[in-house]
Amino acid sequence: MVFYFYTKYAESDIEYLVEKYPSYKKYNFEFPLKDTDTLIICIYLHLAALAEFCNLMGCLMQDQKKYAQTYKARFKSLNQNINSDNHKRYYIFHKDLGRLFERKNSKLFLYNSWETRDLYTARPVIIHYCKYHKIPTNKLILSMTDHQHMFKRCHYPRIISYDWQFIIAKKNFSRNSFVSNDNQKSKSIIFMNNRCNDERFCTAAYLFTYYREKCHISFLMNARSDKITAQLLRQSQQFLSTPQIQSFQNHIPLYLDTNHATKSYKDFLEDAYIMLIFETNIVRHGCQQISEKTYRPLLAGMPFILWSYQGGILSHLHRLGFKTFTPFIKEDYDDKNKSYLERYKLLIRELDRICSLNTRELEQLYKNCYPIIEHNIEVLESTTNLPPLL
Repeated sequence: MVFYFYTKYAESDIEYLVEKYPSYKKYNFEFPLKDTDTLIICIYLHLAALAEFCNLMGCLMQDQKKYAQTYKARFKSLNQNINSDNHKRYYIFHKDLGRLFERKNSKLFLYNSWETRDLYTARPVIIHYCKYHKIPTNKLILSMTDHQHMFKRCHYPRIISYDWQFIIAKKNFSRNSFVSNDNQKSKSIIFMNNRCNDERFCTAAYLFTYYREKCHISFLMNARSDKITAQLLRQSQQFLSTPQIQSFQNHIPLYLDTNHATKSYKDFLEDAYIMLIFETNIVRHGCQQISEKTYRPLLAGMPFILWSYQGGILSHLHRLGFKTFTPFIKEDYDDKNKSYLERYKLLIRELDRICSLNTRELEQLYKNCYPIIEHNIEVLESTTNLPPLL
């Protein structure tokens, strides 16, 4: 039997998983464990602690001499066993768990629902951390939200790929969040962006230039956005002229509709046929994070186009039981065997096709997607399709 002990510092994601999964049991000290029982001690890896892992990984992998002074200081902060509840959001390992951790068949599970996309690259830091706390590496398990390495098998300390956003979506699913199918729609596509990078900029500029009246577009440029430089504009210059790019830049920040400030987020969703989503972690080092953005259209009950820098994100959803919208929406843009530029051109081609459809054709496409949406509802509502954690 596998028992889970999740401390008060654990997030509700693990509580939901343990409550719903038939082979998992919560351990509450009310009975003795057998020697053959496995005990998993779950602690949420807070982003502050995770940032230290990543920073220290950079020190080790890039230039250890350059960071020699800050290196020790960062480890001093990371290595603290924090016992005060005032600091509970920042600790990783708690010494009070030692009694449970000393069991032969016990393991320490550190998890995070958001930013653990390439944690396997931080192995030198993790090993150092294990040595400092005298944690046998075969007892430590970490989770990673990277669908590109879903089946990756690491040596100890073990790192597993797990889509925590799938668990969160199932936990929070409600049919009340679905958009209405009865409302008359005025837009082909809705495309929302808080942050800028080259793919998002190029796509928003393209839709703004050619299909402004057929799309709800937001482009807000928050503090974490990439700066608009000549390098960032390079991709846009393959599809747009310099005056067209400048015209789009002059309209940033671009809100969904400045003339209807009283409209809600759901109102805008209900006014569009298809949601276009660009995943959060569009990066160049071979991994792809699963964020809440992937599940936004699923929770809204909308057809969608989902783009990620690394192809194969739709295949990941298929493995979880979801269906996507081929042949009604062409999804060859997600073929991981094609180059990035080939895939991006296919994405633009499909946006051209959808924005060229008339109202009758859009209505028919939308109706064709109803059975797929209903299937995805069943996947979200089911409590028997939870993937095993270990």
